[in-house]
Amino acid sequence: MTGLLGSEWLKIRTTRTLVWYLLGIVVVVGVTIAGQVTSAPDNVLADVEGFVDVLEAATWASLFALLFGLIGVTGEYRHETITQTFLAVPVRERVVAAKLLTYAGAGLLLGVVALLITVAMALPWLAAKGVDPPLGERSVALFIVGLLGTTALWGALGVAFATVVPNQVAAIVSAFVWLLILETVLAGLAPDVARYSPRSAAGALMRVEGEEALSMWEGAAVTLFYIAGLAVLGSQLVIRRDVT
Repeated sequence: MTGLLGSEWLKIRTTRTLVWYLLGIVVVVGVTIAGQVTSAPDNVLADVEGFVDVLEAATWASLFALLFGLIGVTGEYRHETITQTFLAVPVRERVVAAKLLTYAGAGLLLGVVALLITVAMALPWLAAKGVDPPLGERSVALFIVGLLGTTALWGALGVAFATVVPNQVAAIVSAFVWLLILETVLAGLAPDVARYSPRSAAGALMRVEGEEALSMWEGAAVTLFYIAGLAVLGSQLVIRRDVT
């Protein structure tokens, strides 16, 4: 397994994909922070909830992590390198496991980078406005833990979903349609059910949902359930799938 993990990390390091993701995070997070800091009153920014709202700019990393995991699998099918991968490692379930772990680590990395960018931009800006942010508050620490947990889990979630839907366009479109459209519709029609959807579970883990949301740990458990279920189904499909 160590060799497989090393191989997966090598694939990530030797392509430009990670660089583009990091640049994308810088741009999106920067724009979001600018909007938050310039639009909110100073007294709100000094409050715990207001400061966490600023830090929420880093939550974009979860979406990037999901996309990274999706492309990490579907890209191999698209460019037909998956054949060589399976020839080198005939036990395909091990490849799936290695990708899950690798992209969980990559998602965590994206979360750390997004958080560092957020802090590096927000703190000087707030200081220039005379705002003393409540860095030591428990809510801030829990948000950071939830954010990093979510980005790691969503990296693995992207891999798990892509093993079920290996076509790159279909996987990306269906994932975004679900997250951006269908979950919104579900929240309007059946809010009690929507609490257990992937986006709501991630929001609960990051503590950015409302009072009716799941707890942090329930959000983490629900997300792990989705990852495990998709990974088991995807592994069975991968075993039977003709890749030549």
